[in-house]
This record gives sequence, C-alpha cells and structure tokens, in this order.
Amino acid sequence: MQDSGLGAEADVVKVRRGYARNYLLPRGKAYEVTPAALRQLDTLKKKRAEREANELNEAEELARKIGDQTMVRIAVQGIESIYAEYQKRGGKVHPNGPLQTKPWGTKEFGPIDPNGVCVTFQE
Repeated sequence: MQDSGLGAEADVVKVRRGYARNYLLPRGKAYEVTPAALRQLDTLKKKRAEREANELNEAEELARKIGDQTMVRIAVQGIESIYAEYQKRGGKVHPNGPLQTKPWGTKEFGPIDPNGVCVTFQE
C-alpha cells in the first residue's frame, strides 16, 4: 500500500520522526535507512526496473498485434456481384470472411489485401 505523496516502492523519502515512528514503521510502510535497508532498496529498484521493462515489452507487443489486425470497412451496393467477381479472380478471403449476413443485419465478406489487411465489404 502506498500513502499518497510519500513516493513509490523503493523510493527514499524524508518524513518527520514522529510520523515515521508512530505510523509508518509500526505498519510496515517504511524502513529506517540502514546499510542493509539500502541493499534491499537496490534489490527492489532492480526488480521494479525489470517489471517496468516487461510491462513496456508487453505494451509494445500488444501494439504490434493490434497493428497486425488492421481492418478497413467499405459500404457497397450489389455485394453479391462484387463477391462473385472477387472469387472469379482468385482473391483470398479471410477464414471468417465468406459472404454472409451478420446478426446485426449487414451482408458482408472480408478479403485479404496484398499487405495482409482485412478489407470488409458490407451492404
């Protein structure tokens, strides 16, 4: 648990003696600055840096996944003839993308463009 305004985990902060003695130390929210505590503090800082690096890597990976799943939707008229022409030309359709009427009422299909982007045509 962190008290607002007192810093984050592994931060060294200065507080009044009474506040430390009567509140922070008895509740385990702070430790006195000793050589052993400073070593432990260094360990906590390293763990925090590792955790933050992992979180950053996870966020970057998520951004890549989202970028890989880019999608474009185009509203058209005469979707059956567009779908037939696309199939006749040997176009690649997303596995979930053959021509179908969706539960929300649109008729659509989802071809994959040469860059791997799913371009959904809907009517």
